[in-house]
Amino acid sequence: MCFTSMQSSAFDHYATSPGYAAPTLTSPLSLISDPTLVTPEIEPLVKTAYVARTPEELPVLNRFVPAKSVPNVQKAKYLDLILYSREQIIEENKAMGKEATDTAPWGIVSVKAQDHPYETPMQPITMMRNALGKDQGGSGVPLEADKYRQSVEFWSKHVSLV
Repeated sequence: MCFTSMQSSAFDHYATSPGYAAPTLTSPLSLISDPTLVTPEIEPLVKTAYVARTPEELPVLNRFVPAKSVPNVQKAKYLDLILYSREQIIEENKAMGKEATDTAPWGIVSVKAQDHPYETPMQPITMMRNALGKDQGGSGVPLEADKYRQSVEFWSKHVSLV
């Protein structure tokens, strides 16, 4: 899915800010369901699965709660779109042995539901995947220990609803 030239017109009124690394932007928009707090009622619902987003990536362990198992899921106030620059997408595709054919200046790589207008910490496993390198499905951004610890602090108390 690509963020085409409409970004410069239709989405100009939405705030964008730099993401976790130079080739990314984050742009919170309204909607959907938020990472939920892990409570005694939610904890037994937590599941794990090894997931690869593409056939070329190494699968990594993910932690989540199926949204259908949570009664009265509240809608989140924002969707945080994580956008990669065309240059980053080209580099990652090349490292994975694929050709990037889209010409859009930005590509949507993630959509995160949340209740605040700023970027939720990236999940620790995503930070690790990114540090693996572009040839393994990551962005090639080195792991920063302090940001990793902040992520662990947040995601130890929260879980994604999927």
